[in-house]
Amino acid sequence: MSLFRNILFSICIVFLAEYGAAAGISGTFVKADTNNTSPASAIVAKDYADGYDSQWTPTAWGNVTALTSYAMFDIPNHYGEDCPQLTTTVNRLDPAKTYEVYVQFLACYGGNWAIYANLPGQPRALLTISNATPTGVTYDGSNPICEYMLGTVSGVTSLSVNVDDYHDSTAYALSVYYGVSYKEVDTPSGITGTFIKADTTNTIPVNAIVAKNYADGYDAKWTPMPWGNVTALTSYAKFDPANNLGENCPLLTTTVRGLDSAKTYDVYVQFLALLDGNWAIYAALSGQPRTLARLANSAKTGITFDGTNPICEFKVGTIRGMSSFSVNVDDYYDSPVYALSLYYGVSYMESTQVSPYYP
Repeated sequence: MSLFRNILFSICIVFLAEYGAAAGISGTFVKADTNNTSPASAIVAKDYADGYDSQWTPTAWGNVTALTSYAMFDIPNHYGEDCPQLTTTVNRLDPAKTYEVYVQFLACYGGNWAIYANLPGQPRALLTISNATPTGVTYDGSNPICEYMLGTVSGVTSLSVNVDDYHDSTAYALSVYYGVSYKEVDTPSGITGTFIKADTTNTIPVNAIVAKNYADGYDAKWTPMPWGNVTALTSYAKFDPANNLGENCPLLTTTVRGLDSAKTYDVYVQFLALLDGNWAIYAALSGQPRTLARLANSAKTGITFDGTNPICEFKVGTIRGMSSFSVNVDDYYDSPVYALSLYYGVSYMESTQVSPYYP
């Protein structure tokens, strides 16, 4: 066994443990292999990953086998392998449904195990133990299988996930790719029509949405933040009116595709409101004048995000003759009083309305 492999095992001692293949993993799990992942020529079975051939190797780690790249194993000499980007495809989805998409990889406490991953057309993210979620399953009795939600897809019969190794690491690094999973997203009870949660897979500009521990109100970025039992894109639009302090986050545009252009649809936007507070968003169908949607002019969905305060929805308009639509959302940055903007998503429902409509 090579020296770097001995070093690796000194970091992560393997203890076998039995568990279900998808135990703890969100949704339906699909293990990455040559049956669903391309290019197949980039995956080569051998006794162990050697770190020199720039090929992903199915390698046993405790009680699972995962595609492995010794991305950077000799820092002083900059030795490692830059394996090809892999694309795993899952078929037989229902185009009438919305799915959350996750990627799973093996991580190591005290080690630098990471992968790059993204949905096609989206920027890739470096996933590590620090920004991914341990599934509650270990592959060796100690170290976790982690997962990261890449976003949502809807109106499709298949999905693809791109994965690359951490070949540009400046420290010892392994990339151990396990697979992908998908989970049907039910429209929350009370929301009108088919709901699409706003995130970086359907909302631009993606660089206006920045994940961090909390929204600080100073960086002019929308922050995905948990509020009770939901997560919403958050702007501290005006948190200190006396000193005119707040953040003017960029206008967001959420796009939904896969509609039937022969049909007419009512379009709604959902946001979090406060019964005794000034939480509001600007919203409009793309190309139409915006409206300040707030508790006073919106409908309560019947859902609360914290047991008391409601998720509200506002009808932005009706469309017909379109296979897609876009909704523009902005924060209430020009509020004269304390204000937050918490954008949740959009929904659409087939309508019998003839007019007015857009376009």
